[in-house]
Amino acid sequence: MLKLKFFILNTFMIVLNNSMDYTLYAQVIREGKYMLQPLGSSKYLDVSGSCENQNGCKVQLYSIGRSAKNNTFLIKKSEFGKTFKKDYYNIVCNSTNKVIDADRNNLGREGCKIQVWDLQGLPLLGEIFSGHQDFRFERVATNQYRIIIVAPSANSKLMGIPRNLSNRNNTPVGLYSSGSAVTVWVLTQIP
Repeated sequence: MLKLKFFILNTFMIVLNNSMDYTLYAQVIREGKYMLQPLGSSKYLDVSGSCENQNGCKVQLYSIGRSAKNNTFLIKKSEFGKTFKKDYYNIVCNSTNKVIDADRNNLGREGCKIQVWDLQGLPLLGEIFSGHQDFRFERVATNQYRIIIVAPSANSKLMGIPRNLSNRNNTPVGLYSSGSAVTVWVLTQIP
């Protein structure tokens, strides 16, 4: 009888069987359009329609209205990820082409505001990579992921929402430690 053991290391999963052979699986997400929903919630990631074209506009949870345009996001490899061969992604609002961005002045704070902003791109020579627009996706189960901010000063915080507000419209999305919020997202790819 073949017994398998699973170990997850950073962004790789190693499967060991009883003969000590192993297989390495990269945990990456496919680029494409998605709707993102906190696990156990009836609401979806949304950009506030009142300010969707403005830098700093709130990212929140909201029901799907007549149109899902503010609930649809393009997940694509970031320029930093492509340049340095990392599995780093930008999350782009489908309706405005602005990217999901963490407030870079509060990256280390629990509940740091998630907003939309113009894409910053690669840092110029001499600038430090802040990572406030780059995310990693850690697979938890089929179509379920933790979304981790790449910014070093954020200490691997996760995109999430307060546990007691997961089914309320207008709930702001922020960066949290894993135990203090709902930090697992169900991603539904759409054509």
